[in-house]
Amino acid sequence: AAGWWLSVLNAVACTFAPVLMIMMAIERVGASVASQAGMVGPVITIAGLQIGYLFGSIIVMESLFNYTGMGWLTYQALLNRDMPLIQATVFVIAAVVMLTNLAVDLLYLAIDPRIRLG
Repeated sequence: AAGWWLSVLNAVACTFAPVLMIMMAIERVGASVASQAGMVGPVITIAGLQIGYLFGSIIVMESLFNYTGMGWLTYQALLNRDMPLIQATVFVIAAVVMLTNLAVDLLYLAIDPRIRLG
């Protein structure tokens, strides 16, 4: 019964491992400002992906731990077959993920001078 919990912890650890490795490399080596600027892009990209994963798993987490929120509302709408509410919550979650991806792209554009529009 506890085996699924270990797989969840393993998935979370595997997801955050690249970010932690980059942060430890910056702290241990004492990298220069130029090399830190090169490391910021992937960290921002991974952080943006994490927000997408967070909103993708919100329905499971809120129904599992009995929290009330957007995921619980979607879960209740699924149980009651309330199609307009399901459409609205999925739309809001998708909009948040898309706006997060846009913010990550704009931040990447502002940080990395090699990236150009066009």
